[in-house]
Amino acid sequence: MSEFEFLFTGISIVLALAVARLLEGLRDSFDRTRRFWIHYLWVVNRLMVALAIFWSLFDDRARTDMSFVSFLSLVTPPAILFLQATALVTPHPGAVSDWNEHFWTVRRWFFGSNVLMVLGAPLVLAYNALTESPLHYAPYAASFLLSIVGYSTSNARIHGVLAAVSILTVGANLGLIAIHGG
Repeated sequence: MSEFEFLFTGISIVLALAVARLLEGLRDSFDRTRRFWIHYLWVVNRLMVALAIFWSLFDDRARTDMSFVSFLSLVTPPAILFLQATALVTPHPGAVSDWNEHFWTVRRWFFGSNVLMVLGAPLVLAYNALTESPLHYAPYAASFLLSIVGYSTSNARIHGVLAAVSILTVGANLGLIAIHGG
């Protein structure tokens, strides 16, 4: 078993747990009597992020120079995503009576952890490939700014814009991954 296969197995398990948690809470998040549209956009967004992380890992399959930094770059995003999934939909989503109230309760934790996830990606990209175009970092910069604003404000309109922009950004990244193969 190669280093990549060994790591990919563990990362796949963590991603699968995050996806399972999000899917487990999806129906409850969309429940007509309890739903909050900003919250369920973030749930869908995190499902899209899981897909993007999983698929983009294939870029590293041929690597033979696994350093500690590259190891952290591979395991940190899925771990943070799992923690975000648990915060967004909780282990018992049926017990949440109001997703609006729940979202505002976990908002700072969610966006704070997202800052950590986003900060790691450009640093690792810079470490692994110094030849990347500055445009390659634009989605990370956008996500970083989005996370800082989300952490700092409790304005529902701003959060609505943030959720919509994030869905579009992740969707565009998934499109790029599909076009470029990883």
